[in-house]
Amino acid sequence: MAKKKYKRRINYKAFAILIAAVIIVAALLVALFKSDLFADTPIDKVIERVEPVKIKEFDIISGDVYLAPKGKFTMRYNISTTDDKKANISFKCEDENICSVTNDGIITAGNVGETKVVVSVLDQKKEVPVTVTDLIELKPAKYDTKKTLLSCGQYTNEQNALLDKILEARINEAGYHTRAGVVAAARFLLEFPYRIEYFSENGRLYKPAGQPYVDGEGRYYHKGLYLSESKFAELDPAGIKYGPATWGCKIISTPSSMTKKYANGLDCSGFITWVVYNGGYDPGDIGAGITGVDDMTDLGPKIKTSEAIPRNSIKTGDLLSTYEHTGEHIALVAGQDEENYYVAESLWKGSEAGHYGAVITTYKRSELGKFFFWQIDMDEYYGEDGNLTDMWEIER
Repeated sequence: MAKKKYKRRINYKAFAILIAAVIIVAALLVALFKSDLFADTPIDKVIERVEPVKIKEFDIISGDVYLAPKGKFTMRYNISTTDDKKANISFKCEDENICSVTNDGIITAGNVGETKVVVSVLDQKKEVPVTVTDLIELKPAKYDTKKTLLSCGQYTNEQNALLDKILEARINEAGYHTRAGVVAAARFLLEFPYRIEYFSENGRLYKPAGQPYVDGEGRYYHKGLYLSESKFAELDPAGIKYGPATWGCKIISTPSSMTKKYANGLDCSGFITWVVYNGGYDPGDIGAGITGVDDMTDLGPKIKTSEAIPRNSIKTGDLLSTYEHTGEHIALVAGQDEENYYVAESLWKGSEAGHYGAVITTYKRSELGKFFFWQIDMDEYYGEDGNLTDMWEIER
């Protein structure tokens, strides 16, 4: 008996819909697996939803950058994302002839000029202005005692303004109104190419009763450097008996002579007052100790250096006084290491041949007490240390 043949009927419409659905699902899966959403995700986690990487923090702490040719600067910043592995953080100097920058924000200066470092995080960018200038020098391991004296009219108004910005940037980077900010003002001598003359001030300590102090002549306690005539507008005309004259320009010094002129500059307490004031404090018009009252030795507790040195309690930024040794002289500790103290001070010409004016002098730890009788502890006066370091970063 012959078998009956059965003919299958196919629903072509349903089959087409099924095939189309399979193709769409497959295409979607392929697209998802090719995307970054599942790049590092295990297979069993593929179906979980993954959030895109976002910026949590993007702050550039450092301000404008000023460098001598070949100088280096390490940027300070706070940058974080929800997935730091995919943050895509980058640093780029717009003009590579002027500077280069590493992936962690260390800038190296090239040729003189102005440019910007662009910091990119994901889709956001921030710019840091960079100026490379030969108005400053690389910071050496020790102060260069062979620097030539500043001469009259050495700088233009524009150059003085740029040097003021550099000084301000150094202080702000260390911390304005902190111990470190004051130290940064003193350390600016390392970068400034010339030596500022010592000048016996006109009449502040020896003035007749009722005579106003002499503002700017041996005692310039204003912000910035006193290098151009644009600074005259800051002075009190009623307090100027001789002058005005910027640092390096000659003027009569009444304690020294009634007729002979000397290059204007800073005496010891005038220099330390300038340093402290630029660092963010106002000690007022006080001297090194000759008056016996209201002087710089009263800014903090006095400790004999002969006792402080063995205890290693002299802190960078503290003041030092020769009072009871060789007269009245005030200075500031600008740095220290295992062997030496580096002391910012303004010395008169008879101090040492070729080493006078506003300088940073090296003293052996064991011998500091021979020169300075008192350490003035400035912790309470400053209040905050800021970004304090015992030594400056050496540039080669």
